[in-house]
Amino acid sequence: MIVVEWIRFVLAALLLLIGLFAILSSVIGLFRFTYVINRIHASDLIETLAVLCISLSLILMMGFDPAVLKLILIIVFIWLANPISGHLMARLEVMSNPQIGNEYEVVHRERD
Repeated sequence: MIVVEWIRFVLAALLLLIGLFAILSSVIGLFRFTYVINRIHASDLIETLAVLCISLSLILMMGFDPAVLKLILIIVFIWLANPISGHLMARLEVMSNPQIGNEYEVVHRERD
């Protein structure tokens, strides 16, 4: 029984570390990218993965508990809401910024 507890602990710690690494890479992406839509994509994509990993880590540590249902509902809500909100923010940026095509061209010219 102690072996099972240790395996659960190691898996939960690994998932927590993966989630923390995902959050760190999201923060680096926010500071590294200059284009607004790239920033939105980096933050939304990685934060969704981070919430999944951290929530699964909590589920493993708690075991079978009624609070696990709440965590599963949080995962489902974040997985549905985060991509939609990111899409709406990117769409708002495209609609409200008339210079968006010029900014995109400048970024590509600098890389070439």
